[in-house]
This record gives sequence, C-alpha cells and structure tokens, in this order.
Amino acid sequence: MASVRLLRRFLGLLGLVVVMLPSPVQVLAQQPLLLQQNVTAQYGESLTFSVAASTPLVLNSAELMIHVLNRASPIMVPVTIVPGTDIVASATVSVTSLNLPPAAQIDYQWTFQDESGHSLQGEVSSYRYADTSVPWEWKGSSQENLTVFIADTDQTFQDTVLTLAIEARRASWHSLTSAQEAPVTIYVYPSLASLAASLRAHHIMVQDWVAAYAIQDQGIIFAASTPGPDMFDNLRRDISHEIMHLAIYGTAGEHNDSVPGWFTEGMALSTSPATDTALLDVLEAAIQNRVLLSTQALCISNFTRLDPHDAALAYAQSASLVSYIAERYGPSQISALMTAYSNGLGCSESVELALGITLSDLEQQWLRSLSTTSARTSSQDASLITWGSVWLISAVISLLFLASQPPVEVDHPILTTQPSLPRIPLNDNES
Repeated sequence: MASVRLLRRFLGLLGLVVVMLPSPVQVLAQQPLLLQQNVTAQYGESLTFSVAASTPLVLNSAELMIHVLNRASPIMVPVTIVPGTDIVASATVSVTSLNLPPAAQIDYQWTFQDESGHSLQGEVSSYRYADTSVPWEWKGSSQENLTVFIADTDQTFQDTVLTLAIEARRASWHSLTSAQEAPVTIYVYPSLASLAASLRAHHIMVQDWVAAYAIQDQGIIFAASTPGPDMFDNLRRDISHEIMHLAIYGTAGEHNDSVPGWFTEGMALSTSPATDTALLDVLEAAIQNRVLLSTQALCISNFTRLDPHDAALAYAQSASLVSYIAERYGPSQISALMTAYSNGLGCSESVELALGITLSDLEQQWLRSLSTTSARTSSQDASLITWGSVWLISAVISLLFLASQPPVEVDHPILTTQPSLPRIPLNDNES
C-alpha cells in the first residue's frame, strides 16, 4: 500500500509539472526579439521603415503596421524577408497611400512569424512626420501638453511662442467650457513662403501670404514668424485663431462639419488679443454700401472657397455676429450653441435651441444693432472708407485664410444687396 501511495504521489507531481509547462505560443512569446529600427522620410513623397531583428527562432515572414493618429484603422504592409534568425528588412510606403497631411503623428509596429505560424511582435514605436526638406533642424520645446518647434536656436524666442500658445489655449477653454485638453503641436516657419511650400508638397494649394494653417485631426498648427516689429503680435493672433479652430474641432468631434463657418470663424477671431481694425473697416464699408452676406449663406462649414473680397466680408460679419451674441445672450449661450452643434444639429436648429429665436430673427436683431452703431460712427467721422478700397483691405485679411461665398440679398431697410454682385437664394444652406 505504501508503494501505491508513493506511486500516486509521484504521478500527481508529474501532472502538476505538465500543467505548468508553457504552451508552444507561450514559449515563443518568451523568446528574445532584438530590434533595431528607424524611419526615413522623403518629404511629400514617401516613408521608408527599416528593421534589423535577431532571434533564436527561424523567421520566414514579416508585416508592418502603420497607424496615423486619429485615423479609423491602421494600414498593414506585408514585407518579404529571407528566412533566418537574423533578419534585415525595409518597406517604403508613399505619402499618398497613407493620405498623410503636411505633418502627422505615426505609430508603427513590426510583426514576424516563424515556420509554425507563431508570431513575434516588436513594441509599438512612434514617428513624428514633418518637413525634413527644409534647410534647418527643427528645435522642440514642450509644456502643458503643448509642443513648439522652431527653426531658430533662440531659446527666448521659443519660450515666448510657447507662452503665448499656452495663453491662447487657456482662452479657448474659457470660451468653450466643454473644450478638451488635447495635445497641440505648433511648427513656426521663418517665412510664409517656406510654410506654403510644405502645404503644396501635399497638394494643399495656397498662396505665399497664408500666415497660419491648422491640421485639425492631428492637433497641429503651422505659423510663420515673418520678421518685423509686429512679429509677436501677428504670431499671437494667428496661433490664437488656429488653437480655437482645434478646440472647436475637438469639441464637435464627428459633427465638426455641422458647425457653421460664421460660428467657427467668429469664435476664432474673438480670441484675438486686439481688435482687427481692417475687419472693422470692411464691415463698415459694407454697411455704408448696403452690401452684406446673408447669415444663412455663412452656414457653410468654412470660407476656404470664397474669393478674398467676399471672404473678408464673411470674416468681418462672423466676428461681429458672435460678438453680438456674446454681449446680448451671454457666454453661457455661446457654450449652448457649441453643444448643439456638437450634437449634430444644423445651423438654424442650433440657434433656435440655444437662443430661442430663429436664425432669421437673430440676423434681424444683429442688423439693427449694426445700423445703430453705424449711424453713431457716421456722425463722428465723415470720412468713410470707399467700397473700392475694400479690395485692398481684403488682401491683408487673406492672412486669416479667406475665401468666398456669393453675396445674397439681406431683407433690411438699411442694409441690402448691391444688385450688380452675384447672388444666391436665401434658402441655400451649407455646400
């Protein structure tokens, strides 16, 4: 009996050992995989991902996973390798196939398989895609989830830009109480021409005078630090403007296209530390000439397709209208409007929900306030700007990414459409 008990105890221990042995996949997962990897970019053309891997196992296939930040799904790239324990491989992927914007955050990961079909994965690595074709090295500095890259080695300049960006984001949070603290990256180019060149390398056609650009789904801003006495004032204006765009994009989420241009641009302009006198002049000239764009016409999601003349007026009206809403209804109703747009409601429906009036009624209220203000201004200053000079002003306003929407008739006894201008029906909505 003692021998039987001893045998049973031995078999029990043997079974325990068998249970504790790792499965083949577990054994494989414990094998060392030594990786050396890097990414090189031919800006605007392609990215090359290279890897050298060493393992005791014979590997016979490889796959590269590439995921661009905030994109729905990653791209999987099969890579042919020579089977062995020491692997060297690379994969070149075009910028077009990745649908890359001028700057982006990219995660990538290599996966290998052995002859039995078991997988070995490297760790997920990150790569910051930016213009490497420029004749300078980007210098970065970070604070409060904000990163600023400059072409200058001047630490004071970089600290100043970082500080004004932090202030701008705090102002956007104050205006949009539901705004989220998402990472923001800012590239400050030394000239407008170099900024525009990066955009054009990705088929974003802009003129050399474009001063700032936001890549919304990446949380990235391009700005230009054109030398001059107003350089920091201009940077503060442009960065504040684009940070508000990012804040609205992040708040609206999947319904970002539902947010009308007059609200987006009006809010962005409201963050400017100083009133834009050129926009005020454009608006005043339009009032005096009885030519305004219908608010319904400004329900389009952005003004990028407008010509500079109409865009200048679209920006001026948007800034004035948002200012009027904030003054008459209060900041809480600005937040209510943002919430309504974030929930996917349309241009008119959001106004009715947040303000309790129709878009047409809001427009009439605003127009009456403009008429009163214009009358006071006229009595104080008889030398009003002529309509022809608006074309010169609009060239300056184009720094804010101007664009165009044909004017429509405004049904108001003082402010009407100039008959010679192209017009669209009042009931036309977003396009």
